[in-house]
Amino acid sequence: MDKLKLHRTVIQQLQDSLHGLQQHMQQLIEDAANDSKSSVGDKHETTRAQVHLEQEKLSQAISNIEQQLQVMERLSVETSDIVRSGSVVETSIGWFYIAVPNLIIDFEGNKLRCISSGSPLGKLLMQKQTSERVVMNGSDIIIRGIW
Repeated sequence: MDKLKLHRTVIQQLQDSLHGLQQHMQQLIEDAANDSKSSVGDKHETTRAQVHLEQEKLSQAISNIEQQLQVMERLSVETSDIVRSGSVVETSIGWFYIAVPNLIIDFEGNKLRCISSGSPLGKLLMQKQTSERVVMNGSDIIIRGIW
């Protein structure tokens, strides 16, 4: 498992998402500026309010991705015998990258789920070693390998 390549892949996916959100935000700003030049009345005010809400949602999403990028910058790509932040863990239920939440990466023929160390499964896996077991929702999960 090439952890450095995986690390770079996750960072690139986050940067791509960030760029897309920033472009969408810029488009909203431009559309709002153009709309304010030509519209009046209640319909205009409703549209402005909707645009403002969309901008707030985008700002929050941008902030979340920026935080995830900061987490990725701090993660070690060194291998370890125990599960820690930055570990890639092969389990009986799949592959996990203990990094940032809510990403799925197709990598070297495997589907890796990125989870945070603070997620329910992340908490269970932390500090465990190969061949150890954890139980989540009544299911036995075996750690097959750690990178």
